[in-house]
Amino acid sequence: MKTQILAVFALAATLSTGSAFAHKGHGGGPGHTHHGGGNHHDDIFNNKNDWRNDYIGKPSFRISDDEKLQVIRRKWKTLKAEVERLNQQIATKQTGLEKLQKDRKKLNKEISTLESQIVSALEKKNQLQAQLPALKTAATNAKTAAAAAAQGEAQAKKKLDQATAKLNQAQTNCTATPTPECQAKVEQLKKRVSNLTVQHTAAKKAAADTKAASVAANKKVNQTNKKIADITAANVTRTQQVTTKKTERTAVMNKIQAANNELKPLLGRQKIKTAEFKKVDQARMARRQDVITRVLRANQRGARLGRESGQREGLELAQSRGRRFGDQDGYRDGQLVGTRDGQQASYDSGHRQGDVDGAARARAEGESNGTAEGTRQGNVDAGNREGSAAGTARAQASDAASVGQRQGESDGFQRAVNTGNRNGTATGEAQAIKKYETNDLKVEDGFGPFAGSFGQEIPAFPRDFREGRHWNPRPQAPSRLARLAHLDGYEVRYFQATRLTYDREIERYYVGYYDQSYRNAYEDFSSRDYPTYRQDGYRTGEGRAFSRDYPGIYDRFFNQYRDQFSNNPNRSSDAFRSTYSSAESSAYARVYEQIRRASYDQHEEATFASNIAEQTEIYRAKRFASVSSVYENHSVLKFVASQIVDGGINGVAKQDGIFQPGETTLNNVKLVNFGKKSAENVTVRLENGKSFKLPAVNARTKTTLTGVAKGVIPPQSRIGSTFKSRLTLIQPLTAEKKIQGRHFIDANSGVLAADTKNVGVQFPLSLSGLTSTSQLLINQKNKMNITVHNSSKRAYSGPIDIKLTSNATSNVISRGFDPVQKLSTTAKLNDAEIMVTDERDVYTPVTFTATISKNGVVLGKLNKVFNTIVKAPYSEKRGSIPVVVVDADKNARDLLDVIALLGGVSKVSVLDLSLNSLNASALNNGLKGKTLLLVDDGRGSVARPFEATLKKSTQSVAIFVDHNRESLKIATSTGAFKDAAKFPVQVTDLGVINMVFTNPLRASGVKSNLPALQASMQNFVNYLSFAELLKLEAGAHAEKIKTSFNRSAYFAPTKELAQLAEAFNIKMLGEIVNINIAYDKSGRVFNRDKNIAKRVYKDKTLHNNKLLAATNMSVSEASLGIHLFAVNAVYTLDKAMNSYKPISKDFMGKVEGYVDDVRDDIEDNFKKRLKKKFRSVYDKVYDNEGKFTPFKL
Repeated sequence: MKTQILAVFALAATLSTGSAFAHKGHGGGPGHTHHGGGNHHDDIFNNKNDWRNDYIGKPSFRISDDEKLQVIRRKWKTLKAEVERLNQQIATKQTGLEKLQKDRKKLNKEISTLESQIVSALEKKNQLQAQLPALKTAATNAKTAAAAAAQGEAQAKKKLDQATAKLNQAQTNCTATPTPECQAKVEQLKKRVSNLTVQHTAAKKAAADTKAASVAANKKVNQTNKKIADITAANVTRTQQVTTKKTERTAVMNKIQAANNELKPLLGRQKIKTAEFKKVDQARMARRQDVITRVLRANQRGARLGRESGQREGLELAQSRGRRFGDQDGYRDGQLVGTRDGQQASYDSGHRQGDVDGAARARAEGESNGTAEGTRQGNVDAGNREGSAAGTARAQASDAASVGQRQGESDGFQRAVNTGNRNGTATGEAQAIKKYETNDLKVEDGFGPFAGSFGQEIPAFPRDFREGRHWNPRPQAPSRLARLAHLDGYEVRYFQATRLTYDREIERYYVGYYDQSYRNAYEDFSSRDYPTYRQDGYRTGEGRAFSRDYPGIYDRFFNQYRDQFSNNPNRSSDAFRSTYSSAESSAYARVYEQIRRASYDQHEEATFASNIAEQTEIYRAKRFASVSSVYENHSVLKFVASQIVDGGINGVAKQDGIFQPGETTLNNVKLVNFGKKSAENVTVRLENGKSFKLPAVNARTKTTLTGVAKGVIPPQSRIGSTFKSRLTLIQPLTAEKKIQGRHFIDANSGVLAADTKNVGVQFPLSLSGLTSTSQLLINQKNKMNITVHNSSKRAYSGPIDIKLTSNATSNVISRGFDPVQKLSTTAKLNDAEIMVTDERDVYTPVTFTATISKNGVVLGKLNKVFNTIVKAPYSEKRGSIPVVVVDADKNARDLLDVIALLGGVSKVSVLDLSLNSLNASALNNGLKGKTLLLVDDGRGSVARPFEATLKKSTQSVAIFVDHNRESLKIATSTGAFKDAAKFPVQVTDLGVINMVFTNPLRASGVKSNLPALQASMQNFVNYLSFAELLKLEAGAHAEKIKTSFNRSAYFAPTKELAQLAEAFNIKMLGEIVNINIAYDKSGRVFNRDKNIAKRVYKDKTLHNNKLLAATNMSVSEASLGIHLFAVNAVYTLDKAMNSYKPISKDFMGKVEGYVDDVRDDIEDNFKKRLKKKFRSVYDKVYDNEGKFTPFKL
């Protein structure tokens, strides 16, 4: 019954909180709410299951609008209400039942508590009653002891009083008749009194203590009696309470039974209705899910059609608007730039022709005029010499004094005129300038030929766009809801696809049509003839060429003819005669002047003083008028400032405040025209020599001209360098230079201003921090991170592409960075993915770099490339492929060098200790049949951590490689090389090698006699072929010697054959030396383990025993090789045991004896047979016994 009740209330809780039976605020149930625009809540479970999450667009209907679903829902709602009513009734009954059960539990607990208290009290009472007789006995005994102690104290006091009386009497008597006897008695009595005093004190204390103990014992008895009485009274009360509560509990139990009887029929009806409700609810959910499936399918189909229609619509719209605006803008800009370039071309054409004609005119006129003027000047020089002498005499008798007076008066007046002219002119000029240059001027803006250049404005998506001609939803679904869903999906995807396709394609179409229209307009207007500009160019070129060439040609002819006629004058020429006359007059004048001067000075000063004021005013007014005439009838320019702005590259990156390589530059200038006539003949020349004509600068204006010149930052400019833009303004002067050119830096040359702007060359955007999320591993995807920064003064809108590249052999970039749609300052991206699948890219340097661009224009580059290596788990390769053991995190550089020296990663296997978990199998189990190149950092990066793997490795060779040749030394300090055999050997072509063999008889966990040697980064490759021989199993090694050697090859071996034999001897010695060390370490002199020494001949895997087995056959040509080698092997064993100090000095006699036995057995196998069958070979081989012995004696 209790289980059934709990189930009912679980169902009620489900209905009230919104399970499959009801959900607050959804489809048709309690709390259902409609939302505007057709976006209605439906009877869904939760947001994760909301069908609208997969719906494209905003639903224009409700799922509950389905007619069949509505029929089911009405029945569902009726049953739901009935189940809820039953649940409410059951809940009410259960509430009362639970209260009764709580009351019953409370009474049971109270009764149990009282009964426990009664039992505990009785137990306590019994304990107290059991203690009471002992307490009474103790009280009686204490009372008896107290009485006895009181009696003893009285007796002691009596004795003390008696002794005190005797002492007093003796003292009295002794005072009267003092004698020694008397004094002795008094002392004796004093001692007795003292002793009795002590005894009385003790007796008195004992009496007090026993009396207190008697009182305490009586008190305990009384207390115990009282506790027993209290317990008895309390238990009487508790017993009465238990009886009352048991009566109350019986009443409550009766009520519980009645409540259960009332609840049982309700539960039966609830079970039936709940089953009906669940069945209808399942039908409702099935129908609802069917409707949702149909709706979503139709919605997806409509969306797919809408996307296809929208893509066609967007493509067509982009094409039409791209054509319209591209043609329009391209023609405008092409006309503007074409006209300017055509005018410039006409000007340049005229200038070139003018230069030719000017140079010809300079040659003709320079020669003609130089000859004439040189001839004339030569005759002048001669006439001047001869005329001077004749004129001196005539000057003596003259009217100098009277003339001096007349001239002084005349010149005094003239000086007044001149001084007045100078002062008055300066004053008048200053006044006129002040008048015209201090009054307010009109502020204007003007536009040069490049104003608005590169202003490609991609046409935006039309705001008023509605359905286009490709709008065709074609809903064909059978139900109304499915048709509506089809239309919803179609509409959303149609407009989305139209807009996305338009945005994606408009720039391509616009730029294409723009470029075509631009080219057509440009070709048209740039190819036209502009006569005015051609004539201007001709005049300028002709004048400059004449001015350039004429002076040199004139001077050459002038000097030639001047010298000629100065020495041989033509005295009948006009020049000679006139100069002669002039020189004669000049000499006359000099003498004459001395007389005239005295009179002149006196009269000149007086005349000046009387006329200066009047003359000053005359000239002030005259200069004011002349200067004013310049301002009134000409332009008077002043340069204020220039500006260089960035014009972008193909319309990208313009006016962002950054100047990047290859970017167009546009120049603006600010000029003031103080004159009342416009300036229409101003040109601007850039540092690259290109000149551009400025638009007219209107009269009386402060004018800012935009786009007057176009330059370019050299594409090869280095980032961080400085680009110097030099702008020169030129205007030919048409009036008085002093006034019209007063603001010019060089009025004679017509240079108004020269302004230099230094701009730093950089990219507007930068890339940094390119890294991978984690270590790159082969066949594993990895994310790439990068930071994009905008250094310019404006935000960039997308799509801005980031191109990620690498130097990997294969395509490792599986996904690039998504385009950035807007960049204001900084953005961090991490969506690019790389995955290396080609082994050629493993453990090789891989460099990643990136550029950022828009529309193909590079806007920035990665400031620091990302260099890394791709790691890979160990993969065993067949054949004689060496295994490079390395910790790539600690020694990547050497790893890359080793791989490169070995011919690439395909020629090696890499066992990377930094990938411990991925390489756990190889590291834990060891390697077999491998040449191990242990690439160490010289500090034990491999030598120490590889110890456990080295112990488990078999049929392998360890070559330790590091720059300082220290790693093997480090390895020998580890447990793997405990008591290892060590001795130097001599190997053909390799020289001396210090060999080390792990000792499986001494080092725990070591499985084999593994040879190890030390190499450097420079020479490790030399040891690889020799290592292949060292890792041969003993039997295979002997067989290889047998098949490789014959009588000729043995005595004239190649390097490979010599090393084959030497390797066998070396491994044979390593095994025997390890046995010798193990035997030596097995005990003291008399208790060493002989079984270890016996391994020399018992262990059939050893090289010496494999050789013994291989020679146990008849000697023939086929087996001659192994028998010949056996001669050397026996010799090697003998010399190693007896003569080669690195081995013989520590050799134990017992081991040596067993070695001698094996050596004798081998020799017995071949010596007699070889001597008998191949005597000549026998003699020769014994003459060369030590041929392959790997050491020198």
